[in-house]
Amino acid sequence: MRLNRLVETAAVPDLALWGKRAGLSEPYPLLCHLLDTAASAGVLWDRWLRRGLRDLLTSALAPGDPDLARRRMQAVAGLHDLGKASPWQGQVGAQRQPQWARAFRSQLEGVGYDFPVPHYWQVSRHEAVGLTSLHGAPIPGHLDPTCAYAAVVAGGHHGTFHDLMAVNRFLPKELMTSCSGRWGEQQQAHKDAVFDALGLDARGDEGRLTGPRAAAALVCMAGLVVLADWLASEDACVGAGVDRLAATGGTVGLAAAPAGWVQARASWLAQRLPQTLGVYTDMADPLTAILAEHAGTPSALQRAAQHTVGGLLLATYPTGDGKTEAALLRHAAEKGEGLLFALPTRSTASAMMGRVRAAYAATPNAARLAHGFAALDPFYAAPPTTIDSDGCSAHTDDLHGDDRARGLHPQAWLNGA
Repeated sequence: MRLNRLVETAAVPDLALWGKRAGLSEPYPLLCHLLDTAASAGVLWDRWLRRGLRDLLTSALAPGDPDLARRRMQAVAGLHDLGKASPWQGQVGAQRQPQWARAFRSQLEGVGYDFPVPHYWQVSRHEAVGLTSLHGAPIPGHLDPTCAYAAVVAGGHHGTFHDLMAVNRFLPKELMTSCSGRWGEQQQAHKDAVFDALGLDARGDEGRLTGPRAAAALVCMAGLVVLADWLASEDACVGAGVDRLAATGGTVGLAAAPAGWVQARASWLAQRLPQTLGVYTDMADPLTAILAEHAGTPSALQRAAQHTVGGLLLATYPTGDGKTEAALLRHAAEKGEGLLFALPTRSTASAMMGRVRAAYAATPNAARLAHGFAALDPFYAAPPTTIDSDGCSAHTDDLHGDDRARGLHPQAWLNGA
């Protein structure tokens, strides 16, 4: 992982720098959010990410060492918002500053933080600052992203990879001013804390993604960081972090034990995961669930599908020969794999949803029908599961009962509500 040290310092993270503050009586420290996101990535790796993608990331991050690959993946997630340790958009807003920002800026200036006036709003974006801090400037337009993967992911964690040429056009010297002085010291201190919490060396744990699928691994990594950030940013997670911060001695407790913070937050996030993204549950008896009364007499295609693990199975059979059932049996042959059933039209997707629901009727899995008219589908006739502040599932109509008793169901969090 490439971590150019812009400032050599022994500074500790300044917990006055915030990572979350909307709706909070007190700002939530940036370090807390970075460590929360690292913990979230670890939970996703352990309980949500399918085995094939774990293998892909391991082959690129640390071939033959899944534990090291996992921790390096957590470090990338933990560094995603490093650019928030910066002036303007990072801490006080780039343009229309709320009233609290003026007083906060004055406090930061009083302890040595500079606020140079940016000429372009792109320079003030925390993604651009994070990219620059992790890579250094200028950034070559022909940069191989697998050689600077942490920087590239930090620059793209809001869904679009940062345009390296644009970063260089918008005055790299201005970006560097957001990565020097007190800001640079704090970026390095936050990097060191994240690495320390994960048992990694910020100086020695450098490298690049390796192997023929390095580019695919980078895309997967970026998506996983986005999900980890979402989980760590939801109100329930931030609220639980605020409570833990108060219960463990506030700033002193966090700064002294970042590894303990990650461990504790990972335990909380693991309990929360089933109510957010969900944890996939296999069908207990796939043959019966999929073929029902025909479970004892599967066709030749359906028998073959149960023993085809890995790779692509191409089935060209006439209508009525049980291709859909074979596809579901092929899927069930690989345990722990969430299902994506892709069809070419809305009507075929809606029709297939009913068959998938029947197969998964005995599971507690959450699902989503992903087309423009999905809200009209009978699948959404029941109110989707919502999550209360205690992390418990709830419904607008109690008649729908417990998720565990109602099979495949929509979930508000999964639907983006």
